[in-house]
Amino acid sequence: MVDSLLEMDPPGGVIFIDEAGRLSHPRVNGLPIVHYLSTACENHKDKLSVILSGYPSQIKALKGMGPGLTSRLPNEIVFEDYDATELGNIFRSLIEGMRSESKPWKLENDTMAEVVGRRLARSANVEGFGNARDVQNMVKIVKERYYERVNEGAGDFVLTTTDILGHQPDPAQPKTFAKISRMVGLQEVKKKVHELLTLLKEVWDYEQKGEEPPVIPLMNCAFVGSPGTGKTTVGKLYAELLKETDFLTKGLVVKRKPSDFIGMNRNDTIAKTKRIMEEAWGNVLLVDEAYGLDQDAIHTMIEMAPAKAGADMAIVMIGYTHCWRWIKKSCDLF
Repeated sequence: MVDSLLEMDPPGGVIFIDEAGRLSHPRVNGLPIVHYLSTACENHKDKLSVILSGYPSQIKALKGMGPGLTSRLPNEIVFEDYDATELGNIFRSLIEGMRSESKPWKLENDTMAEVVGRRLARSANVEGFGNARDVQNMVKIVKERYYERVNEGAGDFVLTTTDILGHQPDPAQPKTFAKISRMVGLQEVKKKVHELLTLLKEVWDYEQKGEEPPVIPLMNCAFVGSPGTGKTTVGKLYAELLKETDFLTKGLVVKRKPSDFIGMNRNDTIAKTKRIMEEAWGNVLLVDEAYGLDQDAIHTMIEMAPAKAGADMAIVMIGYTHCWRWIKKSCDLF
């Protein structure tokens, strides 16, 4: 590519590499490419411009692979995550720009755009947050709720509060909580799950009025106990329960085992864990036998997991009591 640019008349040009951070992936042999780019930048700096685009952490790792690459790519422009107001404005503009059957889409309550912005912003400043892409995903979700409400009919294309926020959580109603309630014993578990549902209902009540809730729960949860105590069963039901509340944009349950995280070496473990965390965005990540995770997997999860209350991901870990202490010591997500 460089040679073809230099052979042009006049010689030179711009090389733009999108998602350049993938070159630093341990399974991608990016080192020769990095060295080649570094040499080309130095030898043809009057004719050649190189532009790299990618996540900050990945670009930093990429620059560390090639001696002198940082000095040869001296200009760095960082795109900050959108804030709540900006995310809300993007959501509003996308809705107002939609038309179906020659009719414009509208928000029944304009303050819902601000609520969407605040909800999405709780996941900002963590690798994996999609900014405008997450807003587009939210638009897709509210349209699906709308069509479900009008039974696939045309309707008036006015999005209601329920279309935006999902159904109001009711501690007495969810089918999944009823399954937990019917289980023998587990009174403390049932109490805590009921408290969470009650708190989520209060959050919904504030948000449907366009107000910021004073308290927002962190939905991550660890189910810890001896063998045969029901922790795996309840943990899976809890994950399904979070799906029913509509507080997560996608709301799927992503089930993984420690072996899905652990690679052949440290870099492989980090890469596999990052991939799982990216898949879990907007969903519930359920990890059974979590005591089998190693330090590299745990630390990578901490780096990528949004620790803010109300963030668009929930992590559910299940494990034995005597094996849990070291994870708890390493991890402040629970």
